[in-house]
Amino acid sequence: MLKRALRRAQRHDKVARNVAELVDTPRGRPGRPSSSLSRQQAAAHGRTSPRPSFGRGALLGLPAMINWHATAGELDDIWKPMVDVLDMGVAGAISPEVRADLDKCVFGVLQGHGHKLAMGRGTTMLTPSGLVVPQGAEYMDMLSQPDVDFGYDDDSVADALNALLTEARGRAAELSCVCLAYHVRMGEPGREAREIEIRKTTELQDKGAVTPPGTIQALAIDLEHRAGHAVAVFLPYDWDTGNGLRIGDLIAGPSHRRIWN
Repeated sequence: MLKRALRRAQRHDKVARNVAELVDTPRGRPGRPSSSLSRQQAAAHGRTSPRPSFGRGALLGLPAMINWHATAGELDDIWKPMVDVLDMGVAGAISPEVRADLDKCVFGVLQGHGHKLAMGRGTTMLTPSGLVVPQGAEYMDMLSQPDVDFGYDDDSVADALNALLTEARGRAAELSCVCLAYHVRMGEPGREAREIEIRKTTELQDKGAVTPPGTIQALAIDLEHRAGHAVAVFLPYDWDTGNGLRIGDLIAGPSHRRIWN
């Protein structure tokens, strides 16, 4: 892993020489077979970019336009009313208990990722994350932070989502709700439908990046409940000329069951 990281640093002119190449790598004993999905398996679950599972069908339910809001003040005071009015009808009839779990996850993601977004464009690493709700619990747990190189590896987000999904599946018997959050680019409402693409962390570090015409940036929140509901929630976001965070109303779209199917 050290050799690979230094090779990437060389490509980006961060180091002059890969000193790890000067030593022989010790060989360890064979371990257990990996339980992670292969890239091909991950693609079948819609976890690589672009995401076929969030294609044109999900975009047909988008509003005609996005209502943008400034985020001056305490962010937690903004998130709760947005979650309370979010229409999750695309997931079918939801019981109050299930809705409480889903709302809890959405609010938790908005708290964590919203803080990073409020710091400004390109000021911090916008990495994916995972939250779970144990059965019968009032609290949430965070899934493990995947061991990937978000700084230099273009495939790091896909690899991280794959690892988070694998961990959630391994804990499925003890959980009631799973939530994965990551950043995407999607078609602007009112324009031609287009597939939603997962953003790379290497791309998100560019402070001068410009969103391509006809697209918007969004935080995707992928929710699944053991009761049989799956829904994707999107938070459109951007920054004004003063690097202040602007957000749009939450949007819910259909998703796929990947944990309990």
